[in-house]
Amino acid sequence: MDFARKQLEKYGWAEGEGLGKNRDGISKPLRPKLKFDNAGLGHDISQEFTDDWWRKLYDEAASNVVTKKENDSVVLETKNETIEINKRKRKKSKREKGEMYEGFIKTAELNGLSEKNLNDSVDCDSVTKISNEELFKICGGRTIHKGARHGLKMSAKLARLQEHESSIMATLESSNISDEVETKTKTKKKKKSKK
Repeated sequence: MDFARKQLEKYGWAEGEGLGKNRDGISKPLRPKLKFDNAGLGHDISQEFTDDWWRKLYDEAASNVVTKKENDSVVLETKNETIEINKRKRKKSKREKGEMYEGFIKTAELNGLSEKNLNDSVDCDSVTKISNEELFKICGGRTIHKGARHGLKMSAKLARLQEHESSIMATLESSNISDEVETKTKTKKKKKSKK
């Protein structure tokens, strides 16, 4: 700090003055601030206290209801705004059972005070299973591999993999045969028990 102060004073700066041509810049040195909270960039701590999402939802629902006074009674009417609800539970597949959030299926429509069921029956588990060959035909021979778009088929790599798999299968088959021979010889070599 002393070197910087001496340099500034050498060019006419006095303490308390701002930096810059017109002496209107910052007058205090920049100091680093340490971050001790867990909030990320753009996090507003007061948002949980100022964002009343439940109040907005209540106001929307209340604005849909109109009260009218007729003679000596009060009549409640709803506007023609539709609200969709889902009463039907969706079957979980084995993959989705561990997931926390699920998608919703549109099965009914709430219009005012009446409920309208939809005739479209949605079957979530009716996914058709396609083999790799059929999928390859459907996609017109395209693959996900980016090099395949340019004609690279990786035939050498596939040949090496095929050769490696065949060598592994050969060793497994030979070990299975030797295991069978060992088990047969072990069964024949039974010791007689001493009496």
